[in-house]
Amino acid sequence: MAKRRVPRLDYSTVASDPGGVQIADARLKRLCPDLFGAGRLKTEHRQYREYLARHMALGDSRAAVVVALDPILVAAYTSELDCVAVLAFPSQVVDQPLVVGTRLLTVNTYHRGDFDQLDIDPGPRRADRWVGFHPVIADFICANPDVVEHRKREIDDAEWQRTLDLGIAYLAQHPGKYRNGAPTESGKSATQH
Repeated sequence: MAKRRVPRLDYSTVASDPGGVQIADARLKRLCPDLFGAGRLKTEHRQYREYLARHMALGDSRAAVVVALDPILVAAYTSELDCVAVLAFPSQVVDQPLVVGTRLLTVNTYHRGDFDQLDIDPGPRRADRWVGFHPVIADFICANPDVVEHRKREIDDAEWQRTLDLGIAYLAQHPGKYRNGAPTESGKSATQH
């Protein structure tokens, strides 16, 4: 693994619905095996895992919905930008049955800057504080599924439906374009596949 810059969280704001999610190392290792290697990058691996732990505990938790199964594509919603990012996952890293429409939980952190990420289409309810976001699907890496399920029950039906609608619209407008769903990669703009 090449040296990876460890992102920094912006502590100048607080999420209205913090994730409170704890990470199960065995589940994270299935998605990001490179974070558990030994050798000269061991310190960077540990720092990135610490960053992800803060991301999942403090980030903004929102709706995410499965929009395709081959490959597994998940639309992760952000109310801050009123849009979705579509994340792809290999089937072997998902340890639960999925169908199109399965409700999942994303925990998002946000990016400041001058330009929107290239793969997002901000909606009319955008807050204009951020230009991008880093979604991580909690269901695939959590150690406390009860917290994830509780938060999912708090999300209203309108947000679930908006997430599904935006995800389907995104797939129609951008066929074959999605983000790598690995938590170390999901903050980067989508690429064409």
